[in-house]
Amino acid sequence: MRALSAALKPAQAADLCTVEVETNTSVSTLVHAVQRPHPAPLAIFHYAGHASGDALFLESDDSGPAQAHAAGLARMLGNLPGLQLVFLNGCSTEPQVRRLLELGVPAVIATSRAIDDGVATRFAERFYQRLAQGAAIGEAYTDAESAVQVAFGEGGALFRTGVTRSQAPQAEADDLPWRLYTASGADAVRIWSLPAAAGDPLFGLPPLPDLDLPPSPFLHLRRYEREHCGVFFGRAAKIRELYDALTAERRPPVTVLYGPSGAGKSSLLEAGLLPRLEADHDVVVLRRDLSVGLPAMLADALKVADPAALPAAWHARETGSGRPLIVILDQIEEVVTRPLATGDDELTTVIACLKAVFGRPIDRPRGRVLLTLRAEWLASLLGRLEETSLPVARVELRHLGAEAVEEIIRGPASRPRLADFYRLQVEAELPALIAQELTADSEAAVAPTLAVLLRRLWDAAVAAHPARPVIRVADYQELKRGGLLDDFVEQQLQHLARQDEGWVDSGLTLDVWPHLEAWQQPGALRRRAQGATPTSPTSIACSSPARTCACWRGRSMPRATSCGARPRLAHDTLGPLIRARFEASNLPGQRARRIIRERVRDWEGDKVGGLLTPWTSLVLRGLSGMAALRQDGQRLLEASVHHQRVLRRDRRLIWIGVASLLLTVLGTAWLVWAGRVQARVVRLLTAEGNALVVRGRARRRSCRHRASAPRDLRLLRSR
Repeated sequence: MRALSAALKPAQAADLCTVEVETNTSVSTLVHAVQRPHPAPLAIFHYAGHASGDALFLESDDSGPAQAHAAGLARMLGNLPGLQLVFLNGCSTEPQVRRLLELGVPAVIATSRAIDDGVATRFAERFYQRLAQGAAIGEAYTDAESAVQVAFGEGGALFRTGVTRSQAPQAEADDLPWRLYTASGADAVRIWSLPAAAGDPLFGLPPLPDLDLPPSPFLHLRRYEREHCGVFFGRAAKIRELYDALTAERRPPVTVLYGPSGAGKSSLLEAGLLPRLEADHDVVVLRRDLSVGLPAMLADALKVADPAALPAAWHARETGSGRPLIVILDQIEEVVTRPLATGDDELTTVIACLKAVFGRPIDRPRGRVLLTLRAEWLASLLGRLEETSLPVARVELRHLGAEAVEEIIRGPASRPRLADFYRLQVEAELPALIAQELTADSEAAVAPTLAVLLRRLWDAAVAAHPARPVIRVADYQELKRGGLLDDFVEQQLQHLARQDEGWVDSGLTLDVWPHLEAWQQPGALRRRAQGATPTSPTSIACSSPARTCACWRGRSMPRATSCGARPRLAHDTLGPLIRARFEASNLPGQRARRIIRERVRDWEGDKVGGLLTPWTSLVLRGLSGMAALRQDGQRLLEASVHHQRVLRRDRRLIWIGVASLLLTVLGTAWLVWAGRVQARVVRLLTAEGNALVVRGRARRRSCRHRASAPRDLRLLRSR
């Protein structure tokens, strides 16, 4: 009693639980202790005393012996709604387990045989010490097993002599006498903990580093990183689960963190887990470089030339630092989705490295490996890991739930340091309202929508009251009328169009965005874009979308360089929105890409197929709005342009021939017509001339008409 009370004292001091002890217990006091009203639900029922497979041995009201029969006890305990664990720390209590689980108790710790009193006390003491430190039930049980084995070894020293063990088929001769049983479908009880139940899952973890707070408590669509750990909320339970998976004793050496796109795996690692893990662990985070590959990166991190030397290097590093080494391989699915140019099977090599380091339990280092990936690749990775027989723990990260959304909204106003720095107030009914509306669809990516919403609400609140911003329900009602993420994409397009209309009007921006993994906010776009005329894709260095647009036109996919990271989308969930715009776009770049995509299939390899005619000109106009064509597409375009030139030349020659023939015909007709007209005129003039001459001579003879003779002669000459 003294040992368990002392073990649970830190948890009581932190207001995580209350402990009630009943000594010299009778059946009536047991029933009263269980069934009387409590200010909080009864979470754990612990029995320490003599027992058997069908009863607990208690005292009667007149100080004589009495029994609490297992059937009635199970029925009574099974009716408690908040009960998580029944710990029967007496001899041979295993036969009582089945009935307890069937009647609704989630977890039971029981014994397979008679146990030594001192060993039983040590086991329970260690279990509750770890529980009071914040460990989950499964973690505390494992640590208690280890403590007993260290102190007493295995075998007969653990058991009470002179008493036969119960005939339980699950128990082997060399097993520890205790076992943790869970009901079907209640495996989650293994991760139940006092801090989580009390609303403080981070209790007992190392404190966060003392870092400066960011100017805004809401980062829009930026990923949370180490410097943002002070304003990272909503993932406390997962931080605890991951921390325990990577640090607790007797846990699998490999842990897999998986979840859907947009759930926030990278932010959870960088802002939630790493700042706490780094306090007492040596942590290495590797994000795959496509030009190097994970095996080479892992070897470089441990300073070895050959991956075969990783086990020795791992032990040497832990010995030198005095701390366990934790290696995190982030987004490991990229070894499949973006294979190396060399064609090497990178995943096989990575798994072989893990097998070399952790394959032999006796030689395993103290550290662990954490692999993160998208949920759709989990089955494939687990199948490969099972081939190596490496134990693997799985941690699933789902989209934000209602409680997490409310925690994120209230977070900056909930802690004294944050409240004093940001002076933010949130109307009381707003968190529940937003949480209810955003989580109505359980499969929706809540995090990015919430990030955009909160940043806009914060900006509006600061604009209205800079000294004491208030986030109001009315502002939220005004903002939610439009689609937040789609509206955000539209704003970014307009932002880019104001700096260079050609990027948007040609379709160049929509051609770039679907290929980027995570695009960062545009900033100083024009300044970054000026002078950006690299000679090859590998010279692209900046993550700005403007610089990307300037380099993308007529070039291939940008890659990371020593000057900066590969351009990225603000959040993965923007991908489907941008992809939908890309597919529906009728801008020159997208029209040209669709035409090329349909025709280039006949030109793959060394094949020669149909040409782009009559769309060659349209494709040429769209080249400024798309990336450089691959070799097959380039051959198709060159052949189409050549064919178009030939057609134009032939058309010119035909038009020249037709024009020449027409001119010849017209010239000949004109000459014939002119000859006929001339002959007729000559005949007419000849007859009229003779008449005029005769008339003129007659007039000259007459004095009366002598004055008109010169005029008649001039008329004759003109004709």
